[in-house]
Amino acid sequence: LKNLMLGYTLPQKTVRKLGLQKLRVYGAAYNLWQYSKVPDAFDPELLSANYPMIKSLAVGLQVNF
Repeated sequence: LKNLMLGYTLPQKTVRKLGLQKLRVYGAAYNLWQYSKVPDAFDPELLSANYPMIKSLAVGLQVNF
């Protein structure tokens, strides 16, 4: 699983009460899971054993005024 992003845009009725046009909350995750029949010592995604694939998580807020 290379990339997963989930987001939610708040309803305009709620957002307008805050004086905004749009408000979106989202979260993203990268390199969460990998399945391969190759032994763990040989990662098929790597070009070099010195640079492993790193899992990362991010959250964000998109606001339109």
